[in-house]
This record gives sequence, C-alpha cells and structure tokens, in this order.
Amino acid sequence: MIGSQDIAELLNRQIKSLARRLEEVGMDGMELPNITITISSLPFKPKNAKNQIINPKPIKLPENVVEPETSIKKSSHEIIFTLKLPGVKNKDDINLQVFSNSVEIRALAGDKGYFKIISIPPHYSLVDKRFENEELILHFNMF
Repeated sequence: MIGSQDIAELLNRQIKSLARRLEEVGMDGMELPNITITISSLPFKPKNAKNQIINPKPIKLPENVVEPETSIKKSSHEIIFTLKLPGVKNKDDINLQVFSNSVEIRALAGDKGYFKIISIPPHYSLVDKRFENEELILHFNMF
C-alpha cells in the first residue's frame, strides 16, 4: 500500500496514462516503440527501520573483552539470537547499535566486557529484545 492506494492500482493508472500518450504519438505516423515493464520485489526498509542505538549511554569496555557465546534459531521468516552474558546484571550494562546489515553488542560485567557484531540478512529487522537470566535475546523478522 502507498498511502490509501494499492500499488497495483497506482501502477495500472500510470501504465494507462503512458499508453494514451504513446497512442497520441503513434497517430502522427511514427512507429510506436516497444516498451517492457518489469515489476519485481525491491528491497526496502520500513519507515521505522533505521539505524538506532538502544541504551545510548556509552559503554567503555575494559581490557578483558570476550565474545559472548551465541546461539541462533532460524525459521522461514524469523531469526532469534541468544547471547549468554554471564555477570551482566541489568539491561543498562548493555549497549546495542542496530544498523541496516548488522547489530553491534557491547556489555559490561564488572571488570569483564563482551563485544559481538552480528550480521543480519537483508529484509530482516529487529522486532523484540529481552534481557533475562544473563541472556540477551534478539528477535528479527523478515519484512
């Protein structure tokens, strides 16, 4: 949908307008050009899908930085990442930066830090995030 109009309806009107203009040109004895219209799925991001920082409070990682253990569950339209963050006590100690193709995770657990960059396939966006039992769960859906 584009506003209150269906995309097919909008394209149909534009094609009819183009056909009328071509008929006018063709009436002058000129040969009509061949026109091919191809409609395909174009990658797009919803309006609300933009780079975002969750918990914008900057987290300075200590010298002791490790990559968190990560598990991934995939289905046809969703991906769920579970990151184990032992020692992280609350969500204020976690910084997420969500970009179009990746997510950067920084977390602080006392004198230990966690750092991970997760690649996100095209057409997926973050729909839910939870921190419970020292695990960060990031849920992505295909749009």
